[in-house]
Amino acid sequence: MILLFLCYLAGAVTVLIVEAGLLLYALDRLSRKQKPASLVQEETDSVPELAPDHSVVSLLTKK
Repeated sequence: MILLFLCYLAGAVTVLIVEAGLLLYALDRLSRKQKPASLVQEETDSVPELAPDHSVVSLLTKK
């Protein structure tokens, strides 16, 4: 009977941990969606774009 209770308790703790993780994930996703447009623009400007002659395929096939 005690073993059954301990298994139940372990399952309940596991469910609470998973739910807390999902809640934190959802809050993180919501906070990322609500960024001002200026911040989103700055992030996309900082990513360098590859020139057409420096594509991955040409770099791999270059001899």
